[in-house]
Amino acid sequence: PANLAPAKPAPAKPAPQAETKQTKDEDAESEKPDGWNALKALVEEAEEEDEDEGQDDEGEEEESVAADLLVGDDSSDSDERGSYGGSDLDALHFSDSDMESLELSENEGETMKEEATGGLLTSMFRGGSLHSEEKMKDRNKRVMVVEYPNMIWKGQDICVLQKPADWICSASDVDKKKGRKLDPNEDLRNKGFKVMKDLLEYKFQEREKKYIHWWIQLTHETDRENFPNLFDVDQNYGLCHRLDRETSGTVLVGITKKSRTQMRECFHRHYVRKLYVCLVHGFIETLEQTVDRNLEAMGQKAKLDRRGKRARTHVKVLGYFTRTHKSGRVDEFTLCTCEIAEGRMHQIRLHMAAALGSPIVSEFYYQKAKQMIEDRRWCNRVFLHAYAVGFPDMGAVNDDDDEDGECEEDDEEKLRVEDTEQEWHCCICPLTNELQQVMKDLKPRKEQLKGVQADTMLQSCLDSGLINPGHKEVHCKGTQERTQLIDD
Repeated sequence: PANLAPAKPAPAKPAPQAETKQTKDEDAESEKPDGWNALKALVEEAEEEDEDEGQDDEGEEEESVAADLLVGDDSSDSDERGSYGGSDLDALHFSDSDMESLELSENEGETMKEEATGGLLTSMFRGGSLHSEEKMKDRNKRVMVVEYPNMIWKGQDICVLQKPADWICSASDVDKKKGRKLDPNEDLRNKGFKVMKDLLEYKFQEREKKYIHWWIQLTHETDRENFPNLFDVDQNYGLCHRLDRETSGTVLVGITKKSRTQMRECFHRHYVRKLYVCLVHGFIETLEQTVDRNLEAMGQKAKLDRRGKRARTHVKVLGYFTRTHKSGRVDEFTLCTCEIAEGRMHQIRLHMAAALGSPIVSEFYYQKAKQMIEDRRWCNRVFLHAYAVGFPDMGAVNDDDDEDGECEEDDEEKLRVEDTEQEWHCCICPLTNELQQVMKDLKPRKEQLKGVQADTMLQSCLDSGLINPGHKEVHCKGTQERTQLIDD
């Protein structure tokens, strides 16, 4: 009967708008490429491990991978990155809107963390400039303000340059031996540079590579006939050693093939002395110590490993400092000098972070991603500077008639024996302007270890970029003078 027929079900009410939006978001997430979901999961896992104080170096591998994905176009081109092996990846650039969350107090920060669906880095990707194609295009069109290299000292066959941050020391000799593809732009002719004016007037775009050997070649008027070593890929354009892309400071260049070969031999025998200045997180309790921990290279990174190659870093504290945030939080820092014996890849970075527990400010590989991003809001490059280099003058053993670049037995003997009349050079490169600007935000800590004069040292750095007002280029002869002058 009609009156016993079951009642028609009421029409379903539409789901609340928030739920509909959530469903769309979930659908959108599922449609995103696997790389996106992998990054989201990676960052969420990294944030869960933030509170784990017992995490070792290898535990930070995942965070470094997430940071690599943040870099953008260049990170996907392994051959291009390999062309300056051991150097930093391109610096990250975050706008103020991307970084507003880092200005919050700790309580506000935890609230933000609960509301964000995928953690700090993921939320920045979804709503910030890194995810916006329009903003990325605008960023790529931005013209950079470029700081150019300088000549610190020039001898007969050796010169010392000041390398600014963001200039690349090529590794063409190593790349060629390993069969890696060389960057065609390493040849300055492919960039259209014929004279120094071409380089100085060129409008570099953000993230565009700048090779320091361009400047060296143009300084010598691109004279391939008289300075063939500066254009030789197998001789790495005369570079006797390399600095990472973001590291500034002194670079030794062999103008002739023989002078470079001899200087490389000096590096091998530890006759070249290299002093770096770095600002690290935390309080290093020991005033002076030598870190002797073996390192093993792992692609673009390295790790502490007793089975690796020996690496020694002598660390000396210059001063203890604090920096106060707008929220009132106070961070502690230690300014140090580091003298290295071997010069392994990322030796100072890894020794400071893993062996001493004090990562370098804005260090990309060996500290937590969240701390690295916060650092780069304040210091947009790694705070590591090649402050001084000391080396013997090989001009006395050079023979103009012998240009094969090989060391004779007599030359090797002279390298082994400390000649009392041999001339030694020590070249100083003051801290760069951007590092001096960073130090303006620091205040000396009230408690300093005995013998540490943080006030005087900080003022000297701000005035001249020198950690000691008495520092200057030093050129001397003989062992006794070297001990008195260069060691100081």
